[in-house]
Amino acid sequence: MQAISEIIDLDGPELHYTLPEGFEAKRIQLIILPADGPENPPKKNRIQSLRGSVTGAAATSLAAHLQAVRNEW
Repeated sequence: MQAISEIIDLDGPELHYTLPEGFEAKRIQLIILPADGPENPPKKNRIQSLRGSVTGAAATSLAAHLQAVRNEW
């Protein structure tokens, strides 16, 4: 299978593209995605988002385990 990945600068809402010589296919799939979004989107703190979902003895056990793992580093 041949594949092409390329970032193209646009001047307007039109795109004209010529497939390279030697590219042979009867059908192609064209996927257009914006490439000018944030380079490193902010990541959510997954542990903090779990706060309050574990309670009681399970929470105490998990907190102790996490502290032990942190101490190993």
